Amino acid sequence: MSLILLLSHIASRQPDTSASEPSICDDTRTTAEIIWTCLSVIFLCAWTSVHPNVPNLCRSQHWALVFWDEAKITFVALIAPELMVLWSIRQWLAARKMAKGYRVYGWTKTHAFFALMGGFAFYDANGKFLYHLWDPRFSQHFDRDRNGEGRQKGKLDELSVSSQTETSCLLECCAANSLINITEEDISKLSSMDTIGKLATIIQTLSFIASCIARGVKGLAITELEFLALGSAALNLVSYSFWWNKPYRVRFPVHVQVADKFIPRPQAEPAQQAGSTYSLITRPIITLKAWILEVSDAFACRIEKDYCDPSSHEPVSLCFCLTLPLLAVTRLFTYAFNGDAAEAPQPECGNIFSASTFEEARSPLTYALTYSSAVLLGVFHCIPIMLNYRDFSGHIKDHHLWTVFALIMTSLPLVVGFVHVFNILRATDRRTEGSIPMKGFLVLMFVLSYSTTRIALMILAAKQLVDLPPSALQKAEWTDLIPHLDI
Repeated sequence: MSLILLLSHIASRQPDTSASEPSICDDTRTTAEIIWTCLSVIFLCAWTSVHPNVPNLCRSQHWALVFWDEAKITFVALIAPELMVLWSIRQWLAARKMAKGYRVYGWTKTHAFFALMGGFAFYDANGKFLYHLWDPRFSQHFDRDRNGEGRQKGKLDELSVSSQTETSCLLECCAANSLINITEEDISKLSSMDTIGKLATIIQTLSFIASCIARGVKGLAITELEFLALGSAALNLVSYSFWWNKPYRVRFPVHVQVADKFIPRPQAEPAQQAGSTYSLITRPIITLKAWILEVSDAFACRIEKDYCDPSSHEPVSLCFCLTLPLLAVTRLFTYAFNGDAAEAPQPECGNIFSASTFEEARSPLTYALTYSSAVLLGVFHCIPIMLNYRDFSGHIKDHHLWTVFALIMTSLPLVVGFVHVFNILRATDRRTEGSIPMKGFLVLMFVLSYSTTRIALMILAAKQLVDLPPSALQKAEWTDLIPHLDI
């Protein structure tokens, strides 16, 4: 909030050009235009590039809960777009493998994405909701296929209850028995954005990138805020490309019923949600409290042992109040990093970052690509070190600070990524599993250091806008890169 107020104050400060030579309006830009362009690109990329999963039954009936989940995902995309790259890579790898295995049933990659995001809801013959297909927690209800080949065209009444199961059995059984017969075109109609909308977003983002390249070609100064927007746009384009076939912001799933019917209608509101206004107000509060209190790592228990149990009704301590924002943000980033490997606070509500149960989606290569994207983001922040030293000669101290934080931001993913990937490779041997712990204190220090570095760079970028050189206020359009013939 303080950063937004600072940018608003800077934008309201217009340079005094009365005593200077008259400027050509077509060739110059104001500080407010720079701020508006950069912030619009950052928020546009963060909002449009993220393709959230289908909300679970307990949340899809209320628009406020759906918006709150999407706001949390957008917050992660703004602060750490690398986690969106990780999420998209996981789902892309899983969707590619599922599409190959289910090709015999006429499935495409769009079908696979739709299944992974919770797009198919399983109902019994009486119309009672059971669970979302491919939910990481519903696998305990069905038999494990011990041959590892999935069910062939079988009968639904042969499904029995067991404690150890695989989700692919039921999903393939429904596809083989034509219980899931929706086409790719029908799934695309459920999406909130078509191909034209996706192309428009990409074109707008690429035009901003091209305009920054044009400024560099013409030798004009590029502000640090523009480099922040460039890095965010580049990473969001990467996740956008992996999610190209994934439906965009589908709110309600497709019904899959035992009675061999396909009913694409919104779910009926559960009886427990049709209560009084008091229950509609208190339930989100209780859910938020449980979500915050049930932290996943051991360091949270060391901070406040009395409040690890959500059922506790003891008075809230001062230590818990002070660490509440840190616990909430760390919990959110833990969900985003672990995906469906992180246990949700309320199983029936699901995990908004669920990705896949395929082991290929959690391979060392997946995490290596994610940390590489984080390094790429750091490289974008290192470019001003070489380019802007001469253009912004009046900000020597701030330039040195930017250099330090940019190098820290680039080196942190390298170090942590090496430790993480090395730990995964060694974990294949049970004797060395967990020899280099990635949870607890290490995760806390990485989140604190990385977040502090990002915030510091944002503050320095905003401070630079107070006194911009004339070359930074000169316009350069991407069309300047097109060769022109002088006749």
